[in-house]
Amino acid sequence: MILDITSIIFKYFQCIWAYWWFFMDVFYTEDESRLISWLDENVKKFLQGKNIAIKLHMGERKNPHHLKPGFVDKIVATLKMQGFKPFLFDSPVIYKSDRNTEEGYLALAKEKGFGDRCPIVVSDESTPVKMKNMTYDVCKALSDADCILVLTHVKGHMCSGFGGAIKNLGMGALSKESKGKIHEGGEPEYKDGCTECNACEEICPTGNVRFEDSQPYFDKTWCCGCSLCVQACPTGAIAAKKEEFDTLLSEGAAAAASTFKKAFYINVLSEITESCDCMSDPGEIICEDAGFLASADPVAIDAASIDIVKKKAGKDVFKETNKKDPMLHVKRAEMYRMGSCDYVITS
Repeated sequence: MILDITSIIFKYFQCIWAYWWFFMDVFYTEDESRLISWLDENVKKFLQGKNIAIKLHMGERKNPHHLKPGFVDKIVATLKMQGFKPFLFDSPVIYKSDRNTEEGYLALAKEKGFGDRCPIVVSDESTPVKMKNMTYDVCKALSDADCILVLTHVKGHMCSGFGGAIKNLGMGALSKESKGKIHEGGEPEYKDGCTECNACEEICPTGNVRFEDSQPYFDKTWCCGCSLCVQACPTGAIAAKKEEFDTLLSEGAAAAASTFKKAFYINVLSEITESCDCMSDPGEIICEDAGFLASADPVAIDAASIDIVKKKAGKDVFKETNKKDPMLHVKRAEMYRMGSCDYVITS
């Protein structure tokens, strides 16, 4: 009996180890056709059901660098061949844009050439998920789907350093109201103890900091809620109104992921720009195209994406461009048990 129990315990821990090892695998290729063939061969190992939501960003009107409809069509065709019924999904934004209404975003997406091979759903309808710092409204179309393919164009981002799979969920899988709460929650408040070192003023991406009466004021231009000034202050004189942007972003992503039945992730490392696909002008290309990654682990795929871009560029282009460590929100997503920063590249 003792041997039997020992054997059972050993097999149990073997299974746990195999489970985590499996989820840390990140498939990588520089060849688009290889990605498509790999997806065709492997997608059913990760995703089950019929209705599959493809969570993607279809780009601001004048932005030329977002995911291309032709590439998305290949993903859709592959999923259909495997018996899935895919639809493209994104949520409306809070700022002034064609994309801040469901009707406007849908019209723009079709104008850009999306939706030729499957339906497009743009919706703000959501379900609340209570987390530690706040309640996040997760888009109902995603939580209701049988499974999710999170398809992400990797690029720089003013608030998070870079935008990958976690950013795609931490903003794009949430309602307009929740998006606004994350940005507002990351905004700075002065507490006490300013030494007028100007660290906050120097790092602010919008030039929003001014000094008066030996303390900072955050009202010069506008605040994106990135929390860079909070993180840069050497004395802790500045705090976020709710919590740092990176924490709220990763918590929002974790809230969304907690509602998914099954999810898989693809990151596209092409036309990697300074700023987000939400920008009409996302800035310069900051790194040569570096390929495609696929994984069941959103933390691992983002960590691998950052490492591959660093190697390709020969430096940390995301941090250099946006003054924010791109791994900060990725590590916080790991703390929310979304996955592991440790990964194994497979091909």
